[in-house]
Amino acid sequence: MKEKFKGKSLYCSTTLEKTNYLAKKFDILKIGNDRRNPKFKVFLFEDTPELREYALGFEDYMKEKYDKNK
Repeated sequence: MKEKFKGKSLYCSTTLEKTNYLAKKFDILKIGNDRRNPKFKVFLFEDTPELREYALGFEDYMKEKYDKNK
């Protein structure tokens, strides 16, 4: 399985909310167990400048989402 990702930089998301946000525009490459706590999952995406830029908008997305619920 490691060969599949050889040479690719990976971005790891550890929260389901952020993963759902990123998955709107990017493919999840792999889902695995968190090394620190196997009860939790981690989600791997190919790390690209576009993904990093989109990920920066996550905080604003969350503020907007929860401000609407008030």
